[in-house]
Amino acid sequence: MPALRDSGGDLVVVISSAMALVGLPFYATYAATKAGVAHFAEALRRELYGEGVKVMTVYPGATSTPMMEARRPVRTRRAGPHSRRTEAGPGAGGGPPLQPTDKDIAS
Repeated sequence: MPALRDSGGDLVVVISSAMALVGLPFYATYAATKAGVAHFAEALRRELYGEGVKVMTVYPGATSTPMMEARRPVRTRRAGPHSRRTEAGPGAGGGPPLQPTDKDIAS
């Protein structure tokens, strides 16, 4: 922090996620973590206010990663009426991906 304050004109860029603003089902941990990152940036912005240091938070949307390609978990019954197993991922049959792929757009 002293180096930032002494610079008098630096920019700090913090990468969060759009999920920090609107949590989606099955991504609670990720959304909470990114919300924490966003609030850290907000606190830092207020702490450095008036010292010439700017803090910018970026909220990128969905990107094509294995995490985003995972589908809604499927619950299946096992031994008893209260036993459940949860599976997720492509092919789990839980619904469409969150974002269209190039193949979807081309068809």
